[in-house]
Amino acid sequence: MKQRLQFFFCIYAAFILLFSLLTLPLQVNASENGIGRLNFGGYKTTSNCTAFLTTEGHLVTASHCLNLPTDAQLHFLEGYDRGQWVGHIEILPDWFARDALRDLAVVCRATEPKSAAFPLSSAPLTIGETLEVWGYGAPRSHVLQRIDCPLRRISNDGTLILGCSVSGGTSGAPVLRRKGHRQVAVGVVWGTKAGEAFAARLESSVMTHHCGGAHLK
Repeated sequence: MKQRLQFFFCIYAAFILLFSLLTLPLQVNASENGIGRLNFGGYKTTSNCTAFLTTEGHLVTASHCLNLPTDAQLHFLEGYDRGQWVGHIEILPDWFARDALRDLAVVCRATEPKSAAFPLSSAPLTIGETLEVWGYGAPRSHVLQRIDCPLRRISNDGTLILGCSVSGGTSGAPVLRRKGHRQVAVGVVWGTKAGEAFAARLESSVMTHHCGGAHLK
C-alpha cells in the first residue's frame, strides 16, 4: 500500500512539473520599471489586469479592465513581484480617459515624468517582426512575464494581431519594441484567442487627444 501511494505521489509530482513547464512563458522577470499590476478588490469581486507608465507619467491600461463600480478603488503596483512592489498609485475608475473603440484607457500625468518608464513610438511596424508582451497573466499572476510575439498583421482599424496566446490578467499589458538597449511601447493588449493576441496601436493622436502635448518620439 505504501509503495502504491509513493508511486501515485511521484506520478502527481511529475504531472505538476510537466504542466508548469508547458505553461511557462518564454521569460519571467522579477520586475520591470514602469509595468505593474492593476488590482481591484471589492466586497464580492476581485480582479487584476496589467498597466504601465509612459515616460510622460501617463498610466495606460485596457478600457474593459475598468468595468467596475464608479467608486471602486484600483491600485497600480509598479514592478509588482510576489507581494513586493516599487511604487503604488491609488486610482478611481472615472479618473481614466477611455477610448472605447480601441479598448484603451489612460490616466494623464498619474506620476511625474519617469525616465525609467516607456516612451511611445509611432514608427511603422514590420509584419513578421518580433514584439514583446509583458504582463501578469494567469496562472502566474504574481510574476511579471514576457512573451515574444511575432506581428502577423495589422487590421484596417489599426489593431495589432500578434502570433501568440496570452492569458487572463494580461489585458492592459504593453506591447514593446526593442530599439537597441531601449524598449518603446507600440500597443496595449486587450484580447486573445487560440494562437493570437490583439492589441490597440498607441498613436500620437490618441494620446494628444486625451492628454495634450507631443508624446511620441
